[in-house]
Amino acid sequence: MAKNVVAYLKACGYKVKARIKALSVNNKDYEVLIQVVWNNTEPVAEFMPDFVSPHRPYPICAYIFAIAFYELTPKMTQRQAAEFTRNIFGLGAKKFSASTLCRARKKLIEYGADIFNALKDDVAVGTIKKEQPAAPEEFDRLINEGGADITDTYGCKYSPPDSTKPGLNEVLAAFPGLVEFIDKVKKVGALLSDKVNFAASIGQASQKYFLLNRRLII
Repeated sequence: MAKNVVAYLKACGYKVKARIKALSVNNKDYEVLIQVVWNNTEPVAEFMPDFVSPHRPYPICAYIFAIAFYELTPKMTQRQAAEFTRNIFGLGAKKFSASTLCRARKKLIEYGADIFNALKDDVAVGTIKKEQPAAPEEFDRLINEGGADITDTYGCKYSPPDSTKPGLNEVLAAFPGLVEFIDKVKKVGALLSDKVNFAASIGQASQKYFLLNRRLII
């Protein structure tokens, strides 16, 4: 978050606390800075990279990849899919397990309809890109946006999800580039640049979902 935004928030009575989140990927451990904005009693906003989930130790793309690889590969077990995911993203031996995949898969199924509707090509969500408030005075609008049938600061008109519930494969197919990335991994393997682009694509999809539903995708 920009220094002038932090200074403005503090002048308005907010507290800005920084915390470090451990993230494992590419066979290395990283520290990611997360800035948490508090009012007098509780946190009201968090600023972090869109490829990060604040309570999970691996990038969001690893969880989505593991679920898709399991679902789209005949006779694949969750244990095998977890092991393959560890190798692809360098998550460390036996850390990303079958139970990790299972829990993430259940969450994707639970919120599948919302995810599918958020990621459909015809959903217009205004400015979806990596950004923070351009000016300090935008902050209050950003942290208070959201809710059904409300237009937020990104110019998006919220609406309830469709009543029809898509299958998990339909939900996975809504993620841009996911099926293509899985197919490339199976056929020829993925280069580092492919993984970087894939992670960015899933991060943007996660941000798009969050803006529409005020909920983390994983």
